[in-house]
Order: sequence, then structure tokens, then C-alpha cells
Amino acid sequence: SDAKVQELKSVMEKQEKMYDQAIDHLNEMKKQLAKAHEEMKEYKDRAENLMAQNHKFQLERHEIAAEVKTAKLLSDAKVQELKSVMEKQEKMYDQAIDHLNEMKKQLAKAHEEMKEYKDRAENLMAQNHKFQLERHEIAAEVKTAKL
Repeated sequence: SDAKVQELKSVMEKQEKMYDQAIDHLNEMKKQLAKAHEEMKEYKDRAENLMAQNHKFQLERHEIAAEVKTAKLLSDAKVQELKSVMEKQEKMYDQAIDHLNEMKKQLAKAHEEMKEYKDRAENLMAQNHKFQLERHEIAAEVKTAKL
């Protein structure tokens, strides 16, 4: 019976030792689990940060895209405005050229008329000179006749 008691004590001590080892192992596992949980929390926080940053970048990208689109629309509008201004300037230039050509025609016509007037004036002056000479002749004849 002493041998049986010794055997049971020995078995109980082994079981206690195994139980203590299991408890130690369990405690170690709890520490590792707590550590893993902490790391997971850090990773989750970092992931949430990255997601927030990504969301911010997405918003900024949309803002930039909207600004680019607006700038393009504005530049398209500016291009249209410049085209319109250029077309108006071309039209004004064409009108100015037409006006200049019309003025040239009128100037040529006026020059022609002036030439005609000059010729007529020279004719009239020649006639007047002729009449002056004739008047002097007549006056001389009248004077001679009186004498």
C-alpha cells in the first residue's frame, strides 16, 4: 500500500507538473495573444489612417480633376472668345481694306475730275487771254478810228 501511495503521489506530482506547465503555456499564449491583439490594433489603426489618407487623396484627385476640367472649359471659352475677337478684327480689317479701296476709287475719280477742271480752266484762261488780246486790238482799232 505504501508503494501504491508512492505511485499515486508520483502520478499526482507529474500531473501537477503537467498542469503547472499547461498553466505556464496558457499564460505565455495569453501574453502572445495580447501582443498579437496589440499589433493587430496598431495594424488596424494604420490601415484606417491609410484608408483616410487614400480617401483624402481621392477627394483631392477629384478636386484636381474638376479644376482641370474647369480650366479646360475656361481655356476653351477663352479660345472661343479669342477666335471671336480675331474674327471681328478680321472683319474690321476687311471693312477697312474695302473702305480704303473705295477711297482710292473716289480719289482717282476726284483726280480725274480735277484734271478735267484744270483742262477747262486752262481752256478758259486761253480763251480769256485770246479775248483780252482781241479787246486790246479792238480798243486799238477804236482809238485809231477816232484819231
